[in-house]
Amino acid sequence: MKKIIITIFLLIPFLCGCIVRRPLISGTYEAYEISKNDYFSKARYVLTKIDEETYNQANKVNVIECAKTGNYFSFELYFYFDILNKYEQIEVNHLRYLHSSRALYAGYMKYESDIYSIDEAIHIDFLYNTTAVSMDWQENEGDNTINRMLRFEKVSE
Repeated sequence: MKKIIITIFLLIPFLCGCIVRRPLISGTYEAYEISKNDYFSKARYVLTKIDEETYNQANKVNVIECAKTGNYFSFELYFYFDILNKYEQIEVNHLRYLHSSRALYAGYMKYESDIYSIDEAIHIDFLYNTTAVSMDWQENEGDNTINRMLRFEKVSE
């Protein structure tokens, strides 16, 4: 009986997914779902493996450390602004793993131009199959708080 109880307690974390961390995978990811907005119509990000020195030199800007493997990556986020007819890089900083979650990271994103400005906290969830990613944040528009969401999937190495 004691063995059964110990086995159950050892299996609970695996069954609920509490300690399963997903590895980050290098590649280019494009948004297939974007919450409605008047500013950008496309989004993509690129994850590229980098060494520890490059990671440290970046001073927490546009970089991320994989909680599962300890590998370092550059994290380049771009929004496509129709009015500019081009992609613009969005600064993402202080990305960190949120403990006791499967693959949820938090940080901040920042961009400023004449047409669009953002300086908000961001949550990035590397979903169960590791090639799909969800990105969420809130923006203030006047007196309203708007929830923004992007859903990405990997399109190339």
